[in-house]
Amino acid sequence: MKKKRCKLCRRSKRLSYFPVCSTRRDGRFPECYECSKPPKKRKTPEENRRANLKSKYGITPEEFDAMLAAQNFRCAICRTDDPKHCGQFVVDHCHTTGRIRGLLCQRCNWFVGQALDDTAYLLAAVAYLSKSQTA
Repeated sequence: MKKKRCKLCRRSKRLSYFPVCSTRRDGRFPECYECSKPPKKRKTPEENRRANLKSKYGITPEEFDAMLAAQNFRCAICRTDDPKHCGQFVVDHCHTTGRIRGLLCQRCNWFVGQALDDTAYLLAAVAYLSKSQTA
């Protein structure tokens, strides 16, 4: 098994660890695959937020912030203004149409998701709770 020393990391590796180069005498580049990879560009948290909001919901962070301001910086259901107990405000959307309904704290978003967006189910739960409170 033939080996070659990488020009950058100085480690001896099998020839298969080096990219093919037809102009070199040994047929391989002097740098191994690992060293010749371009460094990964790291995204800032703001770049990640922008990419996630755009790809998942088709909105910008500015639109998200405007929606939150329109809700007086509160969850659309429980009206909390401090979602620290459950993370952050998240986009609530209809899974059928993709339409954005509003911004919720994670607890309320989970609650709506567990009810499968079914208003009849939620009304039945309200009736159940109301009946048990009067008894």
